[in-house]
Amino acid sequence: MHIHHMFGMLFQRRVAKYTGRNPEDGPQQPTNAAQFQERLDEIVQNANKACSNFMLCREYTPRGHEDCYQYINEINVRLQTCEFVRRFFKGGMPAYLSERKSGQNVDFIRESVTEIEDLIMECYNVVLLHIHDISLQKAVLWYADLFHGCSDQLRALVVDDSLSSRRFELIAKKLEFSRKDNFTCVDASVSPEKIASLVQVLESIFDHEKMYNDSPKCKIELDYKDWLMAIRNPCLQRVYTLEEVVARVRHWHESVRSPQSSFYLFILLSLLGFGSVSKKGNNESLLEAQMLREEMQKLSKLVVRPRCPREWLGTYDSEDIRRLVSNNAVGHVDNRRIKNGYSRAKLAVCKGTICPKNKKVAGEINLDLGENCTPVHVFYVPSLVIWKVHGM
Repeated sequence: MHIHHMFGMLFQRRVAKYTGRNPEDGPQQPTNAAQFQERLDEIVQNANKACSNFMLCREYTPRGHEDCYQYINEINVRLQTCEFVRRFFKGGMPAYLSERKSGQNVDFIRESVTEIEDLIMECYNVVLLHIHDISLQKAVLWYADLFHGCSDQLRALVVDDSLSSRRFELIAKKLEFSRKDNFTCVDASVSPEKIASLVQVLESIFDHEKMYNDSPKCKIELDYKDWLMAIRNPCLQRVYTLEEVVARVRHWHESVRSPQSSFYLFILLSLLGFGSVSKKGNNESLLEAQMLREEMQKLSKLVVRPRCPREWLGTYDSEDIRRLVSNNAVGHVDNRRIKNGYSRAKLAVCKGTICPKNKKVAGEINLDLGENCTPVHVFYVPSLVIWKVHGM
């Protein structure tokens, strides 16, 4: 694992000699127009070797022990290569992406458009970094600065109905609709029609016949998580029922069977089981969710910070997918406490009975689910409770 990271850094330094380490950093050796093609050949060769070693570093890392640097270094070497093209190719990045010829260099730059975005999203999802982590945030801003004005050129790469073409269309829309300081969030001014078109492209990727055979597992995971975020966007006019979403997520789980797919199938089945103000809970869904819970406890060793909240239960007056509230939409005072006001108002307040034999650092509450006869126990830390409770 570490030896591949060392080799990756060696090749990255060879790239940085001509590109600089970041947009503000000048290269050690300047390049003129006559040297551009020769230098780019050398840069891409070294960048490919660096990326291969960083990828092997991630592959040999035990699940649940991933770290930021395993993603950031490959992101940066790809950004450095793209920055070289922007600086020294006549017309910059838009003109280079419009090139009709193919070859190792052009293919690497085009591949980097989607690979960098995937690596950034995977780093957020796997390592669970905060949005303001400096190293990753710098990479996000650099990526946006390089490609934010290239949506038309990326759409021009959609030449057929292949999976790769659909992914270029997806990234073009994400770059166009997202905030420049954080392309993981859709801009608030984006129209409902544009959000719907983003959802449509994601669903067309799911429905592609080669989706589950030709796509790496991590790309499938990221596409589904993008979709789950997009269909909860308040600007989207179509309302997705929990049953519709469960059907999609079940297909994801049956195809991939990962900790992420298990987690989302578990929480969606739980939502169906809990019911709402006007809809009785489904006991069969709750039973299936409880069976999945045992599987998830085994898979928790493969996840970084498994106790960190990913999703929250929204208020009971909603019966569709928007009842599931993303952790990104919940404001925190620190890692544990939720801000008062709007953040707290979005979340459901549940009642339950404290189970006996609790310890100071670990306890369980039996949720009160009305007529539902399947018991659901949730974890809590008694020593952190700031109000008076009974039954401990």
